[in-house]
Amino acid sequence: MLKKLTLISATVLAATTISGCSFIPKYYEQDSFARNASYMGGFLSVKDRTVPKGSVDNFTQTVGFERLYVASGFAESITTGGLNLLNVLIDDGPRESRSSIFGWMPLNQAENKDNAQKQLVAHVKQAFIQALKRSEVEYSEIKSTDKKFVGYYIHDESIGCPATIKQQKWHTDNIYYINSIKNPDACFIRASIYTPRVEATPNAIVAKHVEKESYHLPVGSKSNFSTVQIASPQKSDLKENLLYTEISKNLPEWMYIYLAPNTVSLGQNGTINFPYLLNKGEAYFFVYPE
Repeated sequence: MLKKLTLISATVLAATTISGCSFIPKYYEQDSFARNASYMGGFLSVKDRTVPKGSVDNFTQTVGFERLYVASGFAESITTGGLNLLNVLIDDGPRESRSSIFGWMPLNQAENKDNAQKQLVAHVKQAFIQALKRSEVEYSEIKSTDKKFVGYYIHDESIGCPATIKQQKWHTDNIYYINSIKNPDACFIRASIYTPRVEATPNAIVAKHVEKESYHLPVGSKSNFSTVQIASPQKSDLKENLLYTEISKNLPEWMYIYLAPNTVSLGQNGTINFPYLLNKGEAYFFVYPE
């Protein structure tokens, strides 16, 4: 799993624009799939941690794996400017300290970039609905006039998510503000999907693309970035890691979810304090077996 692309070309012909600079990254065999895919998506600072060979084969999104991962000293490897990202607030930190969604949609799925954005929002909305149904929870749509936004409140008192929510139509996708001011005990999932760019397809990552160019949903800037996020109050037992996995299963194979450290709740078992990548429901970690 960690070396998903060993059967694919080691070189990627992808041109990605980050901070105004175009570059052509390649697939590095000595790095994990998570590291390669996220780097091509725009995450430049997350590094792999070397762990004993065979020690990660049976761990996927479990507390057991979390302990192994932390024990490996991974926290020391996520540094930018000498700062440990695990200690940086999500809103103020670099790209790697906040969760994001990125991907490369085939050009033949949309007429232009605006239509591509609509299609991307539709994909995420459908993934949300399927994941919520699979989780067997009640839910209601969060009303918003923002075209890039989609979100749902989760209603299940057995896990600490209130059965009723005071609804109001909002003109912003800042649902964290809404949650903290109007509904501090709410559980919800939300996404903000910005307009993609037409760029070269990284065929070593998106293996089934036939086009040389795609609608690239990039990592984005500090304030404008596409994201899929789950929020729940501290007392809730909502296992966000499982819901993220269900969402990812129902997204197209060319869409990836990057989950930042300390942003994914395990319910009453704390949070996952390392980053990882989801693609079609599979978790990929920033580790490389030595």
